[in-house]
Formats: sequence, structure tokens, C-alpha cells
Amino acid sequence: MIGIFAARRGLLRSCTRVPRISDKQYACSSKRVAYDPAFYLAYCQLARTHEYLYFWGADHTPARVAQARQALEKALSLAPEGGEAHLAAAAIAYHCERDYKTALEELAIARCSLPNDPSIFEFASFIARRQGRWEQCIENAERAQSLIPGTTRCCRCFFHYLAFCAATPMRRVCWIGRSPFRRAAHLHESREH
Repeated sequence: MIGIFAARRGLLRSCTRVPRISDKQYACSSKRVAYDPAFYLAYCQLARTHEYLYFWGADHTPARVAQARQALEKALSLAPEGGEAHLAAAAIAYHCERDYKTALEELAIARCSLPNDPSIFEFASFIARRQGRWEQCIENAERAQSLIPGTTRCCRCFFHYLAFCAATPMRRVCWIGRSPFRRAAHLHESREH
């Protein structure tokens, strides 16, 4: 059972890009917690699964948020200092409640036990973007990108920044030279012409 969880753990990190949480994946998370009620990481994944189902509109109801909160509470009762649970709490606060202050507080707690998890910096980047703090947005996106080199996973924040700065070419030029986003900037520039 642990092998199944380890194989699917990467799913949660990639779901911010692909809104496809299937019934099979939800069922798998539910089976893991039914099989072992003390399986901390399975509760974290179940909370994130409920959060994604809510956020991507598959089930955009208060009941879905309540299910996410219930799984999160169980995870926190099993491991109150666990970074994965606080990362799930941040995701719920951000995606389900748009409570950026709480999400940032939870990310700070999660960062203590998961210092090199790119999801922490990615969520911080998304929050900074929503708050219009573009420098922090880019810095966090770059940090997330540096933790997973060779991918363009975090370029979405950069594209949001470029869209924001489209009317001010000089501000855009300042960011184009930043190393993790050179390729993204080149792609964006080629799409404009």
C-alpha cells in the first residue's frame, strides 16, 4: 500500500497544472485511509484531493471543502508538526477560501520541515501574484524552479507577470534576463510577433 502512495505522491504536485482528478484517484486516496486509519500522508493526500476537486470545479460545493478540512484535521491530529499537513492546509486556505494570510502562515510552518519542497515556493508565488507583489512572485517562482531544474513547471507565474507588464516594455525587459525564465520569455516574445 505504501508503494502505491509513493507512486502517486507526485500526482499532487503536478495537479496544479492539470485539472484532472479522477474518481479513481479519489477512490485510491479513500481506500488508503480506510486501510490504515493512522496513515498520515494518506490523509494529507486525501485533503489535497478534495481541495483540487473543489478548486477545479469538479465539485465546487461547501461539502467538498468540509471533506478537505476533515481529512486535514485527521492528518494534523496524527502529526501536528508535519509539513505535508501544513502544505495541505495552505492549499485549502488558498484554493478553497482565498485566505492568503492563513495560507502564507501555513506555508511558513511547512517550510520548516520541507525546506526544499518546490510546492511551498510555488504557492507563495501564486499568492504574491494575486496580491500584486510581483517581485516576490518572481523570486518565489524562481526558487521553485531552481528546485526542479530542467522543467518549465513554474513558468506560469512568469507569464502572468509578462501579461501584467505588457503595457510597460521597460519593466518587462528587467525580468527577461532572469535565468530560470529566459526560455519562457523567449517563448512569450515569439508568440507576440
